[in-house]
Amino acid sequence: MTLTRNIKLNQSEDKLLSTLQFIASKYPVESSSSKTTVRCAGGWVRDKLLGLQSDDIDIVLNNCSGGDFARHVYDHFSANNGKRSEFCSSIGIIASNPSKGKHLETATMRVMGYEVDFSNFRPPPGSTEDKLFGTPEEDALLRDFTINALYYNVETGLVEDFTERGFRDLENKTLRTPLESMKTLRDDPLRALRAVRFSVRFGFSLSGAIRAAASSTIIKDLLQKQTTRGRFGSEIEGMLTGKSSSPKAALDLIFELNLHNVVFQLPRDDNDNSSMTHKIAKTSIQTSDDVNHKDGSDVLDSAISSGWLDSKDILRTLSAVIDAIDIDGNSVHSSHRRHLELAKTPIDNRLLYLTSFLHPFRLLNYTDARGNIRPVIHFIIQESLRFKHKDFVNIWAIIIEHEGQMRILLHKEKSGTSCKLEIGQALHQMKELWVTALVVATVMEAHENPLERREELIQTCTSLYERTINFGLDGCWLVTPHLSGKEIMHELGIVKGPMVGYYLSEQRKWQIMNPQGDKQACIDFLKEEA
Repeated sequence: MTLTRNIKLNQSEDKLLSTLQFIASKYPVESSSSKTTVRCAGGWVRDKLLGLQSDDIDIVLNNCSGGDFARHVYDHFSANNGKRSEFCSSIGIIASNPSKGKHLETATMRVMGYEVDFSNFRPPPGSTEDKLFGTPEEDALLRDFTINALYYNVETGLVEDFTERGFRDLENKTLRTPLESMKTLRDDPLRALRAVRFSVRFGFSLSGAIRAAASSTIIKDLLQKQTTRGRFGSEIEGMLTGKSSSPKAALDLIFELNLHNVVFQLPRDDNDNSSMTHKIAKTSIQTSDDVNHKDGSDVLDSAISSGWLDSKDILRTLSAVIDAIDIDGNSVHSSHRRHLELAKTPIDNRLLYLTSFLHPFRLLNYTDARGNIRPVIHFIIQESLRFKHKDFVNIWAIIIEHEGQMRILLHKEKSGTSCKLEIGQALHQMKELWVTALVVATVMEAHENPLERREELIQTCTSLYERTINFGLDGCWLVTPHLSGKEIMHELGIVKGPMVGYYLSEQRKWQIMNPQGDKQACIDFLKEEA
């Protein structure tokens, strides 16, 4: 065991941890001959050593369960003049589920402004029933990576490295498992994806042993059999939007480890496509001339294989486009910085990567349990990743509608025939997705055209963006119409019917072209039209 390096606590951390240590001494465990020692573990310790701030703290205990200690915390604050809710929340219990990689019961609560998880040291697999608690050394070896197997001892104020490799790997920026990598990943196969997320987040290299284990057939099979799809989604979400996220690097590494077809699982049975409840409908594939020379299964396999290759290529194109138009995650900023001051709508970086990555599968469908034919992208988003239905709706809208609209606008921008009304009407349909759709359209144009055209496409994209901002159209869909349908009927003397919709549309066009115009001017215009 190596005791080394102090962690500098801020005032609120010191107050929290001192309180927890006091509670440990106030409620001794009668069945234990040793006193309760409070240690912080995992990500909080790692982040503090890296100079990063975290409000999530894992507390591990040597001689009592997380649930028992959390109840002591609750009781302590409940006795504090009845103001418990000001200091801590109620207790949540996450039950153990070893078959899903959850080996210990964990108690969760918010304490003094921090999200705190309480658990005990995990005993080694195969321990007898009377061994409820492991030792710090045993617990450290069962953790995912050495950099997450560092402990802060609240009583001594020291960081403990029981694997004797945690600090070295942290300094060398290497992700390594405490035990043999295959054993550690078999313990919880999702650690293969956690390795990707941590590697990208911190810029750490994966050890060769982790790479070999993560890409093995054994771990991929265990991922499919033991890991709930929601856990896949949580890891991908962290790669797309988490701290220091880099979606391109994460997706590239998933490809390198050959995990893409496990993570972004398709509705397909390799043994018998036609017998699946969820299956890709062969007749739904928009095939090429190859369909005349191959049976349906071959065409399907070809479409899937080429789809993954296209996804990798589109990621490369997306990265080049983003670098060229200087997008940094949330907003477009060109050399003309003044335009940004007027912009309201950011790029949805998460949707941008999901849409671009899944774009090659837009022509594949599957039949769901009710016999409905749906896009395969629907299955990936909602079944494979358990993301929200709204994510699919937005991705599908960009692919099926908005991308095409933006391509038309890009071509008109290039030819010098862009007009304010046409752009404004497009934005009314796309709303807050318009900037994301613009980038997707540019990426797909760049993907489909020769490399020498890329710079021209980038310039056109930037020009269209800036023209839209200069026209004052960003947010135009948020402008309240001057007149409702009933008011139009009254002012124009018309009855309910299709003409009301027509004049509502004419009103919208007028307001796009006359953003400063008042209600009376709009009425006068509509009366002239009538």
